[in-house]
Amino acid sequence: MSSGRGLRPALLAALCAAASAARAGGAGTAGAPVFRISAGARPEGMGGAYAAVADDLNALFWNPAGLAAVRTPEVAALSSLYVARTSFHVLGYAQPAGGLGTFAGAASLMDYGSLLRTVATTDGLYGGTNGSVSAMDLYGTGGWGRRFLSSAAAGALDAGAGLSVASLGGGGAARSAVGLTAGALWHLPVPGISIAAVGDHLGAVSGGFGPLGATWRLGAAWDARPAPAVRTLLALDAGLTPDAGVAMHAGFETVIADVAAVRAGWRGGGASSGGPTFGAGFFIPGAWLHAPLVLRVDYAGGSMGDLGFTHRVQLVIRLGANAAPDHPHGFKFVRDLGQRCLVWDGGRPPFTAKARSVETGDTVPLASAPGESRRVLLGDLAPGVWQVTVRGEPEESTAWQGGGSSTVKVTVPALKAKPAVPEATAPVAPATPVPRTLAPPTALHLARGATGSLLAWEGSGPAYLVLMTEERTGQERALTPGPVTATEVPLPKLAPGVYFLRVRSVDPADPASGPADSAPLRISVKPKKH
Repeated sequence: MSSGRGLRPALLAALCAAASAARAGGAGTAGAPVFRISAGARPEGMGGAYAAVADDLNALFWNPAGLAAVRTPEVAALSSLYVARTSFHVLGYAQPAGGLGTFAGAASLMDYGSLLRTVATTDGLYGGTNGSVSAMDLYGTGGWGRRFLSSAAAGALDAGAGLSVASLGGGGAARSAVGLTAGALWHLPVPGISIAAVGDHLGAVSGGFGPLGATWRLGAAWDARPAPAVRTLLALDAGLTPDAGVAMHAGFETVIADVAAVRAGWRGGGASSGGPTFGAGFFIPGAWLHAPLVLRVDYAGGSMGDLGFTHRVQLVIRLGANAAPDHPHGFKFVRDLGQRCLVWDGGRPPFTAKARSVETGDTVPLASAPGESRRVLLGDLAPGVWQVTVRGEPEESTAWQGGGSSTVKVTVPALKAKPAVPEATAPVAPATPVPRTLAPPTALHLARGATGSLLAWEGSGPAYLVLMTEERTGQERALTPGPVTATEVPLPKLAPGVYFLRVRSVDPADPASGPADSAPLRISVKPKKH
């Protein structure tokens, strides 16, 4: 008999012996060994340090709080060649449900293969073999994760829970097990830092096998960005199990240009199950039924100490990725106190903006520090053609998660030189004032400001009054207490109805110039749905 064939019965016999010890009052953790097998090639490639990293469907098995980061449907299939030529397979799906969070489910199969059936004598000793037996464990897992807190001061807090129900056949006698998982994931206000806490295997095995053996894990991760096209994750987990005590897990992942990823780590657990791991991943954009998607193919290999080497291959499909990106869009040009500004919609604050000259290649930062406002001043740009890149900073600013930057072309015109005015040779009698003709404001539009909606326009001023008329009553009122020089004003909260907005150019220093009204802008305020 080959060494591989000899190891498989020995492995199953060891699992059965541990289960028998659990039945007699032991820890009970080996009563459901399939619960101890980790799912996911990406987590294994990082040495199992995944509690604070979880941001895809693998979070269902590692930290269900991480399901809150799955904002588009996701499918995953895993196939593993485990120790002693056993195999492990998983098929899962995650579905976001808006404000309710994200729900996920998976079916898992542990196949021990065909083994010789052993018999025992009346006194309990080995009595030879009698035929063969095909042993396997089958279980299903369901989970949910949701964001409960998000603020600039406190960061973001996610929480989630999962439930697994298993039908176990690896120990010879059919039995069942139920396990509960609960986790929390806190994204600190410090950029890139996350910490996590997970309680796993909170359950029991039927038939007197006792509890599964609760596992507790704390994790921390740092999402570093050494270069715009490089993202590096460093992770560390500390786990407490009744079998192995305290075990440390460490790993890293580097994603290059949203195309490929390399991973490595160290799985704790001692000589019996710990050792180095490594892995790789590839991102492949595509489409299905005219909808965009991203495929991720992951591989992980690792040492299981005395038990040998394992291989895992996983395919993850994120449906609709990039269909509703978080990048800034809807760029417009407005004037604020005579200065030209670039405003936009969408994206997640804080924002950074920089301009690159098309002619010289010079780069100019447009904001000294990341800000919350969706606008930047363009007054510091020299005349010429510039490429302005605005970048929002979402939690995951990668193509896998939706992207976070946009670029728009900006042309800065050269200022026309004013002709020199000759000096007067003789006193000139004061001329009779000529009434000034004001130009009406143009291009009225609504924009989004840091605190709400804005009414913006273009005009040569020098001052403006903003008037609003309600269609139902015909009542007109001013939105500004007096003339203003800005080319935008915040809009108050309005009751449902139809309104007409007009901007009037005035010159407080020359009342004889007469006002000039813009064309009215019609807006409709709809009642909120309950």
